[in-house]
Amino acid sequence: MNHNLTTLPTPATNLTLQHVALGRGIQNYTCPSPQNSTSKPTSVGALATLFDVSCIASADEELMHHLPALVQGIALEKLDFLATMISLAGTGAGILGEHYFTGSGQPSFDLRFSGNDDWATMKKVASANAPKSVDVPWLKLDGIDGVGIKEVYRVHTAGGVSPATCAGHEGEFEVEYAAEYWFYG
Repeated sequence: MNHNLTTLPTPATNLTLQHVALGRGIQNYTCPSPQNSTSKPTSVGALATLFDVSCIASADEELMHHLPALVQGIALEKLDFLATMISLAGTGAGILGEHYFTGSGQPSFDLRFSGNDDWATMKKVASANAPKSVDVPWLKLDGIDGVGIKEVYRVHTAGGVSPATCAGHEGEFEVEYAAEYWFYG
């Protein structure tokens, strides 16, 4: 992972890169009811499908950095179908797992879908603004529970930022996003 582009701390020296994923999903927000056009949306988590791009990362990292912006506008159902077809073709690529938030608001990653034992509940330890203001920040997450995953980086984000105010929104709403996720263990 190219840390020259970010102020995030580097991975711990005793860890090694385990997986690289392209996450495609939604950032969840909420606005007060009744509608208040001056209040700001509150982030209440995210949900994303994680596609295995480890081979792309090792072959052409620069190309991979363009993928979040490319897939952010593609319907998730189409990406799921494409990943399934690629996996059935025997390339080893496909869906790596899922990213979600626990009931207590902790970011979690479950990579057991793809035959791994890896899963983790994380906490945010560092954040850096994305190069574009419409993209969610880049993050470093440290594990608080799990197997195999000790640190996760969310970088090269595309989309996901809420509107500045709740004007036109009441209750929960979603903003689509994509990002690279680098898993160390």
